[in-house]
Amino acid sequence: MNNESLLLETIIISTIILLLCVAVIAVIISLSHKHQAEQEVKVQELAVNYEKELRKAEIEVSESVMTNIGLELHDNICMMLTSVSYGMNILMIHDDELREQLQPYQKTLQETTDHIRIISRTLSRHFILIKTLDEMIKMIVERIYSFHGIHVDYEYDGTELNLTKDQETLIFRIFQELIQNILKHANAQNIVIHLKVRPQFSLSVLDDGNGFDLDAIVYKNGIKNITERAKLAAMSCEYFTSVGFGCKVILKPLSSS
Repeated sequence: MNNESLLLETIIISTIILLLCVAVIAVIISLSHKHQAEQEVKVQELAVNYEKELRKAEIEVSESVMTNIGLELHDNICMMLTSVSYGMNILMIHDDELREQLQPYQKTLQETTDHIRIISRTLSRHFILIKTLDEMIKMIVERIYSFHGIHVDYEYDGTELNLTKDQETLIFRIFQELIQNILKHANAQNIVIHLKVRPQFSLSVLDDGNGFDLDAIVYKNGIKNITERAKLAAMSCEYFTSVGFGCKVILKPLSSS
């Protein structure tokens, strides 16, 4: 009987020890999986942050290049054109016949100079820092109408923007690229622009041009650049378009997408 009790105790103790070992192994495996999952999350976060910093660096370089180009246009090219215009004025003052011949060219030269001045301003980071997003969009709108003859309907609800200056800069660059794409490819007659803050921020650009097959160009550099800038500005960019039916682009915060 004692032998049976001893055997039973031995079995119970062995079972308990075995269960404890299994529990310890289970805890170790669980902790290992948890640690591995945490490491994977950290690796993913590092990859995302690296990609974000890389895109940010690329855009900062791009901004620097555009600012330098803007300064070159304003300080040198405009000065050269102004000198040519001044010389033409001298000739026109002393020769009535020559004045009549040169007036159309003088007008074109002045329009070109004005055009370059506007472009130089919109390229300059320093200029953007002292202007609001509304003011910058208005300047582009005036240029579109003056130099391209396209009717533009621009609406802004007048509410103060709750955006950082970096966000405003990125959004303006996106807007510039959208407008440039319309002017180059859309063959549009009308553009409608809405800048809204309430109930949430949104910037929409609609044109009545050719439209395009979004799936066919989704990986093109233009859309890729816009998408990357939008992400850095914590925004999403949605396209609504089809061939022959114009295009509408809406920029809004990622949290609302």
